[in-house]
Amino acid sequence: MTSDQNQLSPREEVLRKLLRPIIQFCIRRSYSMQDLTHIAKIVFVEAAEDEIIREGGKVNASRLSVLTGIRRVDVTNIHRRNPQDRKKDPQTVSSRIVLQWRHDQSFTTKAGKPRVLTYKTDDSEFADLVRQVSTHIHPGAALYDLQRLGYVEETPRGVRLVKQLYTTRGDLQKAFEIASDDMTSLIDAVDETFYEDPEVNNLHIRTVYDNIIVESLPKIRKWMIREGKEFHKKARDFLSQFDKDINRELEGKDGGAEVSLTAFSYTPLTDEMKKPEE
Repeated sequence: MTSDQNQLSPREEVLRKLLRPIIQFCIRRSYSMQDLTHIAKIVFVEAAEDEIIREGGKVNASRLSVLTGIRRVDVTNIHRRNPQDRKKDPQTVSSRIVLQWRHDQSFTTKAGKPRVLTYKTDDSEFADLVRQVSTHIHPGAALYDLQRLGYVEETPRGVRLVKQLYTTRGDLQKAFEIASDDMTSLIDAVDETFYEDPEVNNLHIRTVYDNIIVESLPKIRKWMIREGKEFHKKARDFLSQFDKDINRELEGKDGGAEVSLTAFSYTPLTDEMKKPEE
């Protein structure tokens, strides 16, 4: 193969840059090229189906094959083996309950703090909170999940919110589902800025220092976490003013718009900082 044949077009170069971190993850976690190809076909079909539905069209194997370049027989097999409903809430029910509890004035004190809620009956304050979020989950099941996650505790006066940030530690699928959502939002934001040139851009800021002293890394990680939590608290307090689910006085105004904000830092660990494998 000549050097000219190795030359990538600008479109191909964009795809190479987007795929590189995915391939690095695959190599690090022992996913093969065959694994990636198999999953890529499935995701191509899923994404094409979502796009057809978004545009108000009718989904069929022929349209999916044209959009993806995948043979119709393979498209049909993918649908037969993957009949899952991919429509999902932007947050888990538990995280939405925590958010509602923190910001809905019906469940906060005059100072804006989450109140201790009664919870032992179907007409309790906690049951009302759960119904504000979802009518498809029993308050007892919601309470069990929040207790399992360590977010609430029972007191003589009622149930109390003890942690206000929902985490996914220990839940591999949920952790990478959120990572997928983060990547989607980032790519969409860059895509919109470059191709559509909106009057007001989306926030996209990156800060990198590459000669930090190693012994300071634990201190820096703790600072990033502390400041990131405070930043998101300010963002939630601000955005909650415009959310129809939380503010009943906004009834009658057009809703349904989504705002997402992600904050993360990455500080590669040295071998000495990593936990020894058991």
